[in-house]
Amino acid sequence: MPSSVVVGCRAALAVLILSGCLAVPAWAAVPTSAGGATAPDRPRIDELRCAPGTAVCRHGELLSVLGSGMQGTDAVVFLGRRGARDDRRSRPRATDGSKLTVQVPYGARSGPVKVVDRGVGAIRSSTALQVRAKGRAAAPPPPAPPAPAAPGPVTAAAVAPTPGVFPIRGAHTYGESAQNVFNGRGRHQGNDVFAACGTPLVAPQPATVTRSAFQSRAGHYVVLKADDGRGFAYMHLREASLVTKGQRVAAGQPVGTVGDTGRASGCHLHFELWTAPGWYEGGEPIDPRPQLKAWDGAG
Repeated sequence: MPSSVVVGCRAALAVLILSGCLAVPAWAAVPTSAGGATAPDRPRIDELRCAPGTAVCRHGELLSVLGSGMQGTDAVVFLGRRGARDDRRSRPRATDGSKLTVQVPYGARSGPVKVVDRGVGAIRSSTALQVRAKGRAAAPPPPAPPAPAAPGPVTAAAVAPTPGVFPIRGAHTYGESAQNVFNGRGRHQGNDVFAACGTPLVAPQPATVTRSAFQSRAGHYVVLKADDGRGFAYMHLREASLVTKGQRVAAGQPVGTVGDTGRASGCHLHFELWTAPGWYEGGEPIDPRPQLKAWDGAG
């Protein structure tokens, strides 16, 4: 091709780009040391990591995908078995290129994971993620479960404060707004107590751990069942609880730290107190503030 024609073609191409008539990939604007342009690396998956100490994820828990080139990730696809019928897609919560965090969606099944970047393509993990479907059972029920047909009255003995340890080991303040306090069978079944993120949380009495999981609204949460059958629920923990289901804990034993995971505004502990036989086991929520105040004063 004559040099004059090549120059003319380049000039016409430049006019089309500058005028917006020709779409330019985002990577084409990335300069190189030689003055040209280059495409970014495709995503690479090195490791799939679930909760600390386990290679198995439950529905609703957070999965960490480790690798590189993931800063432009648009979605993570849980591929499950062969075919697309059981594929589940989820948007990443955070990514810094070498690690992204994504919640395992309900309905996801064991299988490979695919990281999708619409700008540069997709990559599929070489190993399969193990997913336990029964993780759904660990999620808190809907915020307003139907009341029994003939609920019995909560007796004074059921709400009488008992000796114990205040659940927050540090400076704290009680929430006073309508959104922070207990409102019976409404949408707020506990009391919010504000404290700095990372402040230790402890068991108020000897108890057994009945739940330890993650849920979109509650965030990281843990539920304890005292020896008298009452239930204590801690929500919005900064990280996964320090204890596991079935574990026995002593009064004052650390169970986690204050955080703002899930649907939370500011670092605080959402604390629920349930009558025997416990949290969503046949008991019902009662105002925890008198019990919290009693523990707080004893500390």
